[in-house]
Amino acid sequence: MRTSTILVCLFLACASFVCGQQCGQPSMTLTGQSSTVSCTYIQFYTRGTITTTSTFADKCTNSQTGSTYYDTSSTNTGSGQCETFSQTQMLTCPAIVTGDFTTATSPSDYNRFYNRAYGQTIVGFRR
Repeated sequence: MRTSTILVCLFLACASFVCGQQCGQPSMTLTGQSSTVSCTYIQFYTRGTITTTSTFADKCTNSQTGSTYYDTSSTNTGSGQCETFSQTQMLTCPAIVTGDFTTATSPSDYNRFYNRAYGQTIVGFRR
């Protein structure tokens, strides 16, 4: 009876250790970014829109084998503003688009990917 109790405890400890080692490593890499600016150097003191789009490669890699088990891309778009003051002066406030991730902290947890866009607005600078 005593021998079987020790074996059961040993099995549970090993099972937790193996599961903990299989948690993957996430990564989020910027693969492309583009912006369109509607302001020109012809029309002064008129606010325009800047649209910024960012694309990220989101991946999870098995910590033990190095193999990728999750691989996708994510895209996010944000808006900012621009304003032209003369034929040589333009103020641009593009959106801030960021990618971030958190790593699972236990076998029952999961990796999270965050693709955020923060819009920016010009305040002041009116003639």
